[in-house]
This record gives sequence, C-alpha cells and structure tokens, in this order.
Amino acid sequence: MLFYNLCCSKNYFFLGVKYKNKEKMKQLFITLLFTALLNHSYSQERDLGRITDSISNEGKRLYRSEFASWYGTDVFREKCKSQLAIAGGYLSYDTEEGINNIFFSKGPDPVVLATIAFGSGFNPNNYKLDTNSRKFTATENTLYTIRKAALEQVNKDTLFKVYKNTSLNPIPIIYQGTKRVYFLTGPQINGLVIMGE
Repeated sequence: MLFYNLCCSKNYFFLGVKYKNKEKMKQLFITLLFTALLNHSYSQERDLGRITDSISNEGKRLYRSEFASWYGTDVFREKCKSQLAIAGGYLSYDTEEGINNIFFSKGPDPVVLATIAFGSGFNPNNYKLDTNSRKFTATENTLYTIRKAALEQVNKDTLFKVYKNTSLNPIPIIYQGTKRVYFLTGPQINGLVIMGE
C-alpha cells in the first residue's frame, strides 16, 4: 500500500496523513525508516556490549580459578607430599576473601585433604594452607558434582582426545547461576609448553 502511494497514486497518504507533495512524503518516509534502523542498530550495540561484558567477566573468573589451581598445585606438591598418592583432584572457586583451591581424595565419597586460600591480590606467596581433612561445603559439592558429570561425559564421547604427555584439566565454573565446565589441556612434563590449545 505504501509503495502504491509513493509510485502510483495521486493522493499521497502516509501514517494517515494526506500529503500534497510527493517529495515531502518520501522524505518523511526515509527519515522514519532511517530512525528505525538507527534505533535497531543501537539496541543491538547495547546487547552486544552486555554480552561482551558477560564473556569478559566469565573469562576473568576462569583466570582467577586457574591462577589458584596453578599455584595451589605447587603448594600442595611441596607441603603435602604425604597426601599426593590419595589425591583425586582439585577445585578452585571465588570467596569473599579471595580464591580457594582445594584438593580432594580419591574414591566414591571424597573429602577435602587441603585448602589453599589465596588473597584477592593475585600474589602466589600470599596464601593460607589448611590441611585439616573435612567434608565438602555446599559450593564445593556442587562444583565437584558438575566436574564429575563432565568427566563422565568426556570419557564416553569420542570428540575429546587426550594427547601423549598431556591430560584434560576440568575447570568447573558457576557464574550468574550458569554451571559450566571448561577443559584445558595440561602438560604432564615440566617445562613443556602446549601450542594450539
């Protein structure tokens, strides 16, 4: 109907208004169309900014978790040598004071063997080591459960491949109510740098 009004009709109506000048009606139509497109692109830009911020924040959380896991592993290996044989894995997560890295035992009912609590300043020498054995907290239990489920899925799926002298390191993250497990390929040989991850 609008196209007919612009091209063929002698009476020019747009948005219920009769125009005597065809050019003015075209200008109004183009202005409104441009405004609508500009508004649409601006709203997409805002959504893109929100999505980008969410990805950035989750990436920072992942970095903090890996920071604690990396340095916590060094502390655990150095200070808890007697526990190495029974250790079944580790988890790292944010707390109000900083980042906790825990090591848990093998078996169907694991317990926490050690907790390495890092401050919020990303200083690997600023930590507190607690070697008192205990049960998982609610947060730790949730992280352990999603980690375990993801590992079971990876072991069933042929999509995942573990290369020689490497292992898959599961990193469970709960961010804004969403539970995810990332897998990083880790070297099993000291000094080995893996390219192409």
